[in-house]
Amino acid sequence: MGKILFSLVFLMLSFINIFAQDQEARKFEELNDFCCEMTRDVFDRFFREIQNNPEAKGYIIFYEGKNNPICSVDRIPQRGEIDLTINIFKNHISLRGQNPKRFSWIKGGYREYWTAEFWIVPSGANAPKPTPTLVQKNIKFKKGKAKRLNLHCEP
Repeated sequence: MGKILFSLVFLMLSFINIFAQDQEARKFEELNDFCCEMTRDVFDRFFREIQNNPEAKGYIIFYEGKNNPICSVDRIPQRGEIDLTINIFKNHISLRGQNPKRFSWIKGGYREYWTAEFWIVPSGANAPKPTPTLVQKNIKFKKGKAKRLNLHCEP
């Protein structure tokens, strides 16, 4: 009788553990360079993953960087670039016919390099939390405010 009870408890705990794992956000991808072809590829795979999980939501956490590489060329950032970047990503969603309500955009603070983290969040799971590694006073910005990003992308 004790072995049967132990086996049942073990099975129940295993089932609960498997169920709990399914309810956690998971990082799908991370970008540290804003190069068009690579970015499009990540976005397209991310969109397919969200489409294949109809109950999930996509979260993208953006970090402004001390360096903002575009196609492997390090650049000093300008104020407002993160907002322009988010708008580019939002427009990409619209162009791909995705439901914008299935995505959340988070300004995550600052890191050494511009970074975008793509997260898949199942229904009922907690949203991912930003993990900045720098504070704004550690960032040197170019003068002025960014009006557009020159990404060297072809339409």
